[in-house]
Amino acid sequence: MQIGCNYSEELLQLLNEKKVDVDYIKIAIDDVCKDHLEVAKATKPIMVHYMGHEERATMNDFEKIDFDWINEKLKYLKSPISALHCYIEKEDFETDDPSYDEIMERLENVLRRWKKELCVPLAIENYPYSLYYDSLGNHHLTSEPDIFHKMCQQLDLKITLDIGHAKVSAHHKGQSLKSYLLEFPLDRVIELHVNGTINDQIHGVKDKHLEMEEEDYEIVEWLLDKCSIQYLTLEYGGIGRPKTTGRSNIDAIERQLNRLYEIRNRMK
Repeated sequence: MQIGCNYSEELLQLLNEKKVDVDYIKIAIDDVCKDHLEVAKATKPIMVHYMGHEERATMNDFEKIDFDWINEKLKYLKSPISALHCYIEKEDFETDDPSYDEIMERLENVLRRWKKELCVPLAIENYPYSLYYDSLGNHHLTSEPDIFHKMCQQLDLKITLDIGHAKVSAHHKGQSLKSYLLEFPLDRVIELHVNGTINDQIHGVKDKHLEMEEEDYEIVEWLLDKCSIQYLTLEYGGIGRPKTTGRSNIDAIERQLNRLYEIRNRMK
């Protein structure tokens, strides 16, 4: 299993000082990160993740997607896989309450097209559902593991399992995290995303990309016993995004990466 981390200036400093190591750096190829791609590529192998909001599982306009450009970047950066957020946005449909069959048909068409067009294997990532999201995956089916069973079986896809996203969905579904995760086809998980969440007094569990806590490390170990994971990505730190700005504490990056490597080495 390889371990990677979000690109950040702080991560680069730790790598240069040899205080941590990573097998790869996770970075997006959108406008936010475009000026950092060469530095990242010269430092470590790259995992491309997130190519912009248009790339979502219920998108209705493929004309916005330049697959040639995306594949050029994936090949140049030698990313082993790429993941698409499996979120269901009501605005992608003609009505505010699309039927189950309509949603499933859209999901299959979109994911099939992405799998066909991409030059690397496609994984689908679970997206958080909660009552505090005004848009972006606010349909309740976003959080249903049944979707992943059907799409993985029909299209032979892998899963990027985001533990922070799962914590949000489990909380708002009234389930324990472990019982919720066991509903997914865990044999399809190729990558884990890990970071810390926050328990807001008003909204409950929120995905904030904070430092991991003991419960997060415990669930990582629990999942490693149940999944044949190839990649484990620490989604802490970064550049230019609300969820990462101000959350690239260099000491926290060092603590988390060293702990994750210790877990990996102990479980070999």
